[in-house]
Amino acid sequence: MNPLWVSVCITTVLVCITGYYAWEIRKSRLESIRPIFYLKTGMYSIGGGMHALYLKNMGKVARDINIDIETSNNEKKSFFVPALDLGQEIDLQVNFQQIRENNGFVDVKLKFKDGYNRNLADRLHVDFKRLSKEKREITFQSSPIERHLKGMRNSLEKIERKLS
Repeated sequence: MNPLWVSVCITTVLVCITGYYAWEIRKSRLESIRPIFYLKTGMYSIGGGMHALYLKNMGKVARDINIDIETSNNEKKSFFVPALDLGQEIDLQVNFQQIRENNGFVDVKLKFKDGYNRNLADRLHVDFKRLSKEKREITFQSSPIERHLKGMRNSLEKIERKLS
């Protein structure tokens, strides 16, 4: 075989491999700036009541967020949020406890932009009827910040008692 053709074949293979790696790196970079949304319960009462539902972003910044909420209580709400950064959350203002007691559902549809100005969408859904059939409960959620604040409060109360 002619050495020129061997080098052409090897160069072609190397170009293909380089192109594949560039494509994979681009995919990885685009995923790394994607906002990551999830639903979080809150405002607990004695006896296990959960009275609030929050939408929280645990990824990169999301901009121009359109939020459409539909519940089994025939509630339909639409919100616009200019931006949500890492760790920020909003109250979805739904009667979460009543939905839970009635084995209903909450459907949250999101349309937003990421750091590259790409139009993205996400959907978060909680179906209590299905959870009830599977005999699953929603557990209490807390954040490390809340635990640290409670610990700080307890420490300050101890100091205050010692000083008084």
